[in-house]
Amino acid sequence: MKNISKKYNVTLYPLTDIHIGSGEDLEPFEYTIKEGCLYRFDMNNIYDKMPSDEKNKFLEKLKANDLIEIRKWIYNNYDESWGYVYKEYISDEFEGLYKEKIEGVGNKNEENQLKISKFFEQFGKKYIPGSSLKGALRTAFFIGDYYDNEKPLYKISKIRNENLVFESEVLKAQRIDKYGNKTGLEPKIDPFKTLKIFDSNEINIEKFSVERIEGTVNKSKNQKYNNQENTIKENIEVLLGNYKKNDRNFYKNDNGINFKIILNDYILENSKKYADSQKLKNKVVKFEKREFDIERIKGSLDA
Repeated sequence: MKNISKKYNVTLYPLTDIHIGSGEDLEPFEYTIKEGCLYRFDMNNIYDKMPSDEKNKFLEKLKANDLIEIRKWIYNNYDESWGYVYKEYISDEFEGLYKEKIEGVGNKNEENQLKISKFFEQFGKKYIPGSSLKGALRTAFFIGDYYDNEKPLYKISKIRNENLVFESEVLKAQRIDKYGNKTGLEPKIDPFKTLKIFDSNEINIEKFSVERIEGTVNKSKNQKYNNQENTIKENIEVLLGNYKKNDRNFYKNDNGINFKIILNDYILENSKKYADSQKLKNKVVKFEKREFDIERIKGSLDA
């Protein structure tokens, strides 16, 4: 039963905002903002489309070789008709920061505050890698087992073999040596071995926004941060979620993401069991100090 796999076309709806980093940043001189939107541009292309009098003024700024003044001039004069690579929404907080820093920064490090961590993309197209979803699904599978069987909260062991033994028990894929001892996970019968999740379809840029997110600083590498100042805000591109915190409802709109999945019966049947579990239905998932009612969300999806 474990090795019988089928192909499914699925549409998944993100609850919260999602960021999957590409490892690259969008630099402050690669974009400008206007009326609540970010415009990523190609400098050569916008120059070609400028009116003649604007070109002359822009050339004077370029000759001065002052990036702050060049950015400021583009911000004050840019017109959408000059073209752009893409356009996306920005949060009020990020827009406020940009306008505050447009006149320049107090020190060199502040310039980094306008960098934006880009969402995963390839050849200019944004999507969710199948590998990211596969890891999330595997984690959810284990969490479902904890709650459904009322197990104590599992703490990751520093000993790798203990973690593998735990996983093998949940997945019923135990490796046992000749002495009858459990030694870890047997890859040959791991039901997730046959799970294949293809990369999502390209995601429309209109489903993204630039947000300011608070992150934790590694104090061992950043000694200037004390116990009260060990967090820092970053600008990141996020795929917008469907959960609206202002009225605590989930909206099943056109924000679904399409995937192709090859799934075996063992994972499918156990996932259904966990989803229908009475012990899970009233659980509340906490994310960034906001609460999500699982039963309400499930009802919205079934509608």
